[in-house]
Amino acid sequence: AAAPPPAPAAAAAAVRPAAAAGGVFRAHQRRFLPYDVTDFTGRGEEFHRLVALAEQAAHPDGQDGAGSSTLVVTAVDGMAGIGKTTLAVRAAHALADRYPDGQLFVDLHGHTPGQEPITPAAALDRLLRHLGVSPERIPDGVEQRAAAWRAALAGQRVLVVLDNARDVGHVRPLLPGAGSALVLITSRRRLTALDGAVNLSLEVLTPRDAVELFVRIVGADRAEGRRAEVEDVVALCGCLPLAIRIAASRLRHRPAWSVAHLADRLRDRQRRLAELVAGDRSVAAAFEVSYLQLGDAQQRMFRLLGLHPGHDFDAAGAAVLSGCTVAEAEVMLEELFDTHLLGQHTVGRYYFHDLIRQYALTKAEHQEQRTGREQALGRLRRHYLNLARCVAELSDPGRPSVRTVEAPRAVPGLRTVADAADLLAAERANIVAVLACPPAGDGLAELWRLAVAVGPLLVRNGYVEEALTGYRHALDAARAADDPHGQAEVHTNLALAYRALGRYDGAVRSLGTALELHRATGDRYGEARTLWTLGHVGLLRGDYPTVLEQYRAALEIFEQVGAARDQAAVLGNIGVVYGYLAEYRQALAHHRRALALSRELDNPFREAVDLLNVGWVLSRLGDTGEAWGYLEQALARTRELGAREVEAQARWAFGDLLHHCGDQPAALERAREALVLAREIGSRDLESQTLNLIGAVHRALGAPEAARDCHERALALASELGLRFEQGVACEGLARLALDAGERQSASDHCDRAVALFSRMHPHRAELLRADLARERRPEPSGAL
Repeated sequence: AAAPPPAPAAAAAAVRPAAAAGGVFRAHQRRFLPYDVTDFTGRGEEFHRLVALAEQAAHPDGQDGAGSSTLVVTAVDGMAGIGKTTLAVRAAHALADRYPDGQLFVDLHGHTPGQEPITPAAALDRLLRHLGVSPERIPDGVEQRAAAWRAALAGQRVLVVLDNARDVGHVRPLLPGAGSALVLITSRRRLTALDGAVNLSLEVLTPRDAVELFVRIVGADRAEGRRAEVEDVVALCGCLPLAIRIAASRLRHRPAWSVAHLADRLRDRQRRLAELVAGDRSVAAAFEVSYLQLGDAQQRMFRLLGLHPGHDFDAAGAAVLSGCTVAEAEVMLEELFDTHLLGQHTVGRYYFHDLIRQYALTKAEHQEQRTGREQALGRLRRHYLNLARCVAELSDPGRPSVRTVEAPRAVPGLRTVADAADLLAAERANIVAVLACPPAGDGLAELWRLAVAVGPLLVRNGYVEEALTGYRHALDAARAADDPHGQAEVHTNLALAYRALGRYDGAVRSLGTALELHRATGDRYGEARTLWTLGHVGLLRGDYPTVLEQYRAALEIFEQVGAARDQAAVLGNIGVVYGYLAEYRQALAHHRRALALSRELDNPFREAVDLLNVGWVLSRLGDTGEAWGYLEQALARTRELGAREVEAQARWAFGDLLHHCGDQPAALERAREALVLAREIGSRDLESQTLNLIGAVHRALGAPEAARDCHERALALASELGLRFEQGVACEGLARLALDAGERQSASDHCDRAVALFSRMHPHRAELLRADLARERRPEPSGAL
């Protein structure tokens, strides 16, 4: 009869390490760490953290560590090829002398291409043999071996590296019991369920460390004088250590190649993964293991996410791509995040590493039918169209680009104007990326409608270049669909982007085309919008009589078609014209009418603009207290909306008010805030206007050189843009500075130019300037003899 298995205590005794010659098992026979790479680069912070954890294990109470029973487990996780093993082995070698009883290493092959993971039982068998236990004395079964493993390590100072673990279940039986041990685990999965473990997640290398790694591998002679090309290569490798090592190895063994040639080969997205292969190492193969360990639904989600053209996405975007619920998408995204197939910069938003994105896209192209891919992108396009409509309806109800389409579906969590601003900021780059994906059929109309819905929001929030790019794609789509209405809508909106960038000739051309198309199709509302927008461009050029005609014609049509929001906007614009003409009472009346209508419509964006306009006119009328209150309300509202262009204008108006009240330091601070914002959002006309204000403030502060520099820069910019009014303001400022310095001829020249600029568009200001400077130029009376 077979002998019964020994009791646990007896089992533990049975597997004590066999004595070596001399009666003692030599510690150096337990050193199983792999070699430490000589070109280890970066990871200084992570390396020191691992060493600090070892210090904690060695000296848990600040003592010398004798008799300690501390066990420290650190789980290093990260995406395939991130350098987890390299870091763990480097740290283990550095810590080896602190664990004299042994340094053990087992590759569990949890994510090794072409290999099945080592079972916990097999891993325990290997670990016990590393400790010197003879094979025949190792018990059967995972539980018995785990008990034997813990008993064998009792009282010993041992470092154990468990590399390439598949999941928590893969390593839990391998952990020692209480003892003076340090366990380093590496895995592609976040082992958050491993009780007591300290988790360390690795990100890609910094660009600087990535360049250093590449140069170390290829040799300084191959990279000398080619810093830019090397930076290109590591960027195309996504700063992923495995990809950099493979790319550098290929270059090193191909003397005829240059760094620039390697960069060109990697620049082709379709070939990039195929290029990143060297011998038995392959970036795609490393990703493949992680992909194959996913369930069917997760694999499909992963593939379809590869179709997303944007930088990142949330659960709602992922859900429409895959056709599942948001709740289901959230679960799958978190699982993909846990396996490091997705990253996460902020809560709820996920992104791909560039190489994994390409891998996912390749999988989608090979495993998803073309019609299925097009349907997924169509769902995403309609999703973003709905988001844009919701944001517009919330922040600017009745805005032209959304009034002619059906009511949008509610978006969970989108309740306030602040929510709308945050959502636009998070999704704007994705929407522009979707606009760059040419659809077919019905998708053409969806694309131009998306551009028209989101473009004005982008412009007013300072993302003018993104809006311009989107409009260009939209115009291509409307033309491809042979849709005159769509072309007209895009041209009208395109003109607003051109205007914001100071490209007035382009704006006028687009508006001329739009006006022809709207009249040809009998679109009265579109005609009014185009006339209104033409007025915006003319306003900046100082053609006030023509602008008033265009605004009044637009207002009449808006009243006929019942576009109340647009009526409020045009009333405000007419008030702006009267303000330029110094007819402040007329201006105030129009602005107050516009404000009342905006409040009646509960339109927060129009209300912010009207508050700003009322406040500025009141400041010109000398009612500084009331003006301050309106401007404060306007500034607060623009912050809620994220309307950066109006915020910049409000800061300028505050600076202008403070300047006229004599508080020059405060005026300078507000004007500088306006200038920074104007430059950030690309509003060149506001930049010129603000430079003129800062010049006036510097003159009042007794800093003539700074004032002259500001006015000269404002004049150059205004001349480039064709802004006659700001040219006049700049010349006026230079004339006054010349008089201050006693440069009478220069003052006269600047004054004459300013008067010529103001005479047609602002005759009252021209007369005042002529009289004012005439007084200042009059020679002082001589004293009595």
